[in-house]
Amino acid sequence: MSNSSTRGHAFKLSKHFSRVNCRAFSFANRFIDVWNSLENDIVTAPSLYSFKCRLKSVDFNKFVCVA
Repeated sequence: MSNSSTRGHAFKLSKHFSRVNCRAFSFANRFIDVWNSLENDIVTAPSLYSFKCRLKSVDFNKFVCVA
């Protein structure tokens, strides 16, 4: 987790430098940007059901790469 508390929610994740592409482009590393961009009310949802309902309203098009 990140130690920075400047913007966004308190559960931000930080990326670590990797020398190999298999680690740099892994699902976990690609997902960090998506998780960090979520709003505070989504991340701090009181239950899993409310988290899923709030997550449905998010537009993830900026994270989808179409070749």
